[in-house]
Amino acid sequence: MYSSFRDGTFHIYSIKPDGSDLQKHTTGEFDYREPNYSPDGAKLVFSSDKGGSYNIWELTLKTKELKQLTNSEGNEYMPSYSPDGNRIAYVATRPDASGLYVLEGGKETLIWKTTATLGPPAWTKEGSSLILQTVADGATTLVVKEIKPGTEPKVISAVREDVFPFRPSVAADGAIWYTADGAIKYKTADFTKTEKLAWQATFMLNRKPYTRKKYLLDNPKPRPVKGIRAPVVSPDGKAVVFSALGDLYWLDIGLSTPQKLTNDAFIEADPCFSPDGRFLIFTSDRSGSINLWARDLKTGQDRQLTNGTEEINTPAFSPDGKRIAFFMLDRAAFGRSVLHTIAFPTPEDQPFAAPQKVYDALFGPGVPSWSPDGKQIAISALDIYSTRFREGLNQFLIIPSQGEVLRWK
Repeated sequence: MYSSFRDGTFHIYSIKPDGSDLQKHTTGEFDYREPNYSPDGAKLVFSSDKGGSYNIWELTLKTKELKQLTNSEGNEYMPSYSPDGNRIAYVATRPDASGLYVLEGGKETLIWKTTATLGPPAWTKEGSSLILQTVADGATTLVVKEIKPGTEPKVISAVREDVFPFRPSVAADGAIWYTADGAIKYKTADFTKTEKLAWQATFMLNRKPYTRKKYLLDNPKPRPVKGIRAPVVSPDGKAVVFSALGDLYWLDIGLSTPQKLTNDAFIEADPCFSPDGRFLIFTSDRSGSINLWARDLKTGQDRQLTNGTEEINTPAFSPDGKRIAFFMLDRAAFGRSVLHTIAFPTPEDQPFAAPQKVYDALFGPGVPSWSPDGKQIAISALDIYSTRFREGLNQFLIIPSQGEVLRWK
C-alpha cells in the first residue's frame, strides 16, 4: 500500500509483492497520503485534505465507504492503527495543541503536547506505547511514548544519532527496525542493544544510447527569439507592444518586423498602455530594483513612478487612467505578492508615487483586471485551504479597489 503522484494528485494504490494486481483506491482532485492497513486488512486509515485542512480518514476496502475521523482547523496526519485495531495514533499541528494524539471510539486524546516536529508513530507489540522520530533544537531522536497522558517520552536512540523521519517497523517479537545514519538499524525489544544491518544491492540501468542535445550558447549567428511575453494591444488597435530579451518592442499590426522601444543592459517587461494611448507603463530594474516606469509616447521621455526595493510586476491601468494596479513581492511569505495601486500621473513636485496597499499577500496571483467602473479589481490566485503543503484551488478573487469586502469566485 502506498500513495503516488502519478496522475498529478496524491492517491492511494495497492500492489502485490510480485508487481501484479495494481489497484487505485482513491479518486478526485484532493490528496490522499500516508496509508496504513488495519490489522485485519479490511480498512485503510490515511490523511487527506478532502475536508479542507488535513484530517484523518478511514476507507473500508470492500464497500468503498469513506469516513472522516477528525475535523479540526489544524492538520492531522501520519495515522497508524493499534495492534488490536481499536485505536488510531496520529500527529497533529494545531495553534494551541500540537503533538501526538490517539483516537478511540470517536474520542481523541492528546497524549503528548509538544512543539517538536514528529515523525509517523508506530505501535509497540503490546499496544501500550508509540515509537516515533522527533526533531527539536536541530537534533533528531527516536523516542518511546506511553499512551498514558502526562508521562514523559523516553529517548532510545544514541546521542547525535541521525534518526530518519520514517515510521519504525515493529517485528513480531517486539524488536524495532528503523533508519538512521544512512543505514537500516535493528533494536531489541527492550531497547538495550542496537545493530546495523549490513546489506548491499546492485542496480542495472538498461538505458539505450541517445544523442545528446547540442546547445547553441556560443553560436554568434542570429536566431529566432522564442521568449516573447506579455503582449498588449494599443487602445487604437493598430500596434502590439511586448517584451523579449529584456527589452520592449513595438510592432505595427500588419508588419513582420518590430521596432525596439528600449535597448539597454537593464530589464524592461510587463508593458501596459494608458487608456488614451499616450503612456506606456512598464517595469524595469534601471534604478537597482524593479520599479514602475512610464514612457510618454509623444515625447519619448521615461519617468520613474515608484522607488521601492521589492520587485513589482503586472501593472494595469484603471479605465479612467487615473490609477495603476500592480503586485509587489512579499519577501516574508514565499511565492506571495501584495496588490497595490498608485495615482497617475504623479504630481511634478512629487518625485515618486506612494503605493497604496489594497489587499494582503496572495499566492501566485495573476494580472489584475479592473471593472469598467473602476470600483473592483479581479485577479486569479491560489485560494489555500491547507497550511500543510499549501494546497488550494486557483480561483478568481474580486477585490474592491477601495479596500471594502471581497469575495472568491
